[in-house]
Amino acid sequence: MSNSAHSTQHSALHVGTAGWNYREWAGNFYPAGMSDSKKMLDEYVKHFKTVELDSTFYGIPRPTSVADWQQRTPADFIFTAKFPRIITHDKKLFDAQTETDEFLTTMAVLGSKMGPFVLQFPYSFKPTEENYAALETYLAALPSSTAALVDGADYQYRYAVEVRHKGWLGDKLYNILRFHNIAMTLTSNAAPWLPRYLDVATADFVYIRWLGEMDKPIEVQDRSEDLQKWAEIAKKMLAEGRTVWGYFNNQWAGHAPTSADEFIKLVNS
Repeated sequence: MSNSAHSTQHSALHVGTAGWNYREWAGNFYPAGMSDSKKMLDEYVKHFKTVELDSTFYGIPRPTSVADWQQRTPADFIFTAKFPRIITHDKKLFDAQTETDEFLTTMAVLGSKMGPFVLQFPYSFKPTEENYAALETYLAALPSSTAALVDGADYQYRYAVEVRHKGWLGDKLYNILRFHNIAMTLTSNAAPWLPRYLDVATADFVYIRWLGEMDKPIEVQDRSEDLQKWAEIAKKMLAEGRTVWGYFNNQWAGHAPTSADEFIKLVNS
């Protein structure tokens, strides 16, 4: 269980979990009986300095919710988030400018607490010429920086791309991402046909997601060998001067906070 990870992380290492609202963590990460999402967030920030918002995948959050997240968290806390599925899955980038503008404007309320945003594509988004063209056009139109809406400071939009079709994995995609300084999302157990370990870097930061099989019951697993390998990859990226962002879900090894804490310790060892 994490209790001091937030104070021992490498300054360029940002590791947490995919979401914080899990009642099953009561008694083994949160205080026993805790079920209120806001109280869970208040407790979560005592352990980790970052979290990935999975809820944004299902819809653009209310501005009031984003403002509450911003206000309830410490000054150095950072949120990352997934683009809404209407953009990546339903519209597959076509005619999605309205939704994109609304999402980015809403999330900008986070100000300096805004981390990378992930475009997670489904397997059905295949590496066709049409989709390559759509991706290039869409990425080129994304804003890279703007004035913060919260504290008046400058901040930068950062993006990561995650694909599930193996055909995307190659220099054609990597070079597009490098041109825009967009990270190629590195995933663990996202799908059996994808590489077990992918250490491609296409930006000045790296984004890793430890996913597991979402359609299977959550069970505790020993993934110490995997964790060690990923820690080596992270250390390599850090040594190259890149910032590393990483998030665990419960399916990966059974208990995301424990996985995140163990990973931080390995990277810092």
